[in-house]
Amino acid sequence: MKQIIKIAVLAAVLTGLLLCALPAAAQENELVVFAVAGTLNNGDGNGAYADDTLNVNDAFAAWYAQTAGQTVTVAPTWFATEDELYAALAAGQTADVVLVRDTTAARLAAENRLASIDTAAVAGWETVDEAYRTADGAVTALPYAAGYWGLAYNTEKVMGAVNRWDVLWNEDFAGAVIMPADNSAAFAVAMLKNDFDLTSADVRQWEAAAADLQAQQSLLLACRPEERVAKMAAGEGALAACTYGEYLTMAARADESVPLAFGTVSGQTGLRYTRMLCLPANSQNAALATAYCAFLYTPRAMVANANYTGEAAVVRDLAGLASDTHYHFAADPAVYPSDSMLANCRTFPYPGAHLQGVIDAYTPAATGLPVWVWPVAGAVVVLAAVLIVLALRRKAKRR
Repeated sequence: MKQIIKIAVLAAVLTGLLLCALPAAAQENELVVFAVAGTLNNGDGNGAYADDTLNVNDAFAAWYAQTAGQTVTVAPTWFATEDELYAALAAGQTADVVLVRDTTAARLAAENRLASIDTAAVAGWETVDEAYRTADGAVTALPYAAGYWGLAYNTEKVMGAVNRWDVLWNEDFAGAVIMPADNSAAFAVAMLKNDFDLTSADVRQWEAAAADLQAQQSLLLACRPEERVAKMAAGEGALAACTYGEYLTMAARADESVPLAFGTVSGQTGLRYTRMLCLPANSQNAALATAYCAFLYTPRAMVANANYTGEAAVVRDLAGLASDTHYHFAADPAVYPSDSMLANCRTFPYPGAHLQGVIDAYTPAATGLPVWVWPVAGAVVVLAAVLIVLALRRKAKRR
């Protein structure tokens, strides 16, 4: 009987640990935000411009208390990749706001996982540049930042021109090539490496891209965004497919002994993206979530995020946006590239369920696990060990 009680108590404790390790459920005046680590300024000073340390979630809570007279807690969940964020939503986890790239937003919309957002309720929507503001009224995604992919490289390890995707398959850099862990981004790179159209409906082209990614596995070093930044900044990687904003963060973190440069893809078609604010269909606090989106469009919040990510703010008047705040990258021609450079880039639309199956079947050689996995795995191991010990003791007593 005592052993049964011990087991019950231990199971209760470990269950508590498991629940603490998982994302919290939404509560009244609590806003649950899902984002990939590094895409919102959390005040840690580890972004592209380290001097901007405004924690936008804490700033929203203060802003909402002042403007609405109510207290609110923002509960962010940081994911290692967009694929993991999508998987959480597909598994039924609840969030009030998600920040994702346009490809993921389009997939969520196609699967009816997003709620409509009334742009009239988002102060600042009128400041969005017409190039991004596709409609007024009800939309399922609000453009917030923009950027493009290219090739970060260590100039001591990579010589010559770096302006084509196929350099990522060069065996001279075996073990030092860094690719994105998100399947959609990896497939976009592989498709463009083969000069395929990203809107292609030819499954054979997507399968060819999958074969190229599989053949590349032996060259890979690491994949997840934070790993891309950390390993390139430490001088461990030779070259990486990454966003220009990630490159700026690498350069900010790197020691002077690590010579980094960025190659814009000009020898082949480039890849650009827009980062979107979305409200999941199962959002528990739609009105509060809309207010959060409105706050992120305020000049100080937008500048804080742009400084942190190194991505372009999608507003019309950059000079006006920077007048009352310190926007470090406002005049950077690489953050805001020329029209001719952008004309060479394509976005990656959601390819549809059939082709998405080819993409989802690919398993990248990513290292690391989501941060919540370790306490969950540890608790499971401890529980299993205790149950085994108790079973052995019981068996010994019977003898």
